[in-house]
Amino acid sequence: MALPESIAGSSAPTTTLTAQILGYVFASLTFSPPMDETISPTPATISTTYEPDVILARAKQYLENGQLEAVVQELDRLKYQEAFTVKDWKNDAVNRINVNKALKVLKMECA
Repeated sequence: MALPESIAGSSAPTTTLTAQILGYVFASLTFSPPMDETISPTPATISTTYEPDVILARAKQYLENGQLEAVVQELDRLKYQEAFTVKDWKNDAVNRINVNKALKVLKMECA
């Protein structure tokens, strides 16, 4: 696929450079993935068995969507060694949530 003359110019080096720049720009674009309906916790999908992989997958998806409070709620469901492993990260996340809430209050007071 050739670039239009207005973008590419007339010389081959310019065309190559333009294509590389466009490739770099398009490769740099990121999109937040849509929340997967099959992983979101509903009474029908929450099983009574302990499945840490499912909990972590759900937490990862919440994190990718910027829902930090939902991540902490999911990580609260972990037990045993898995809970110990994520303990420090979860404490940092709770601190971040509290700071964000405090900043929101300060912004409202200053407005």
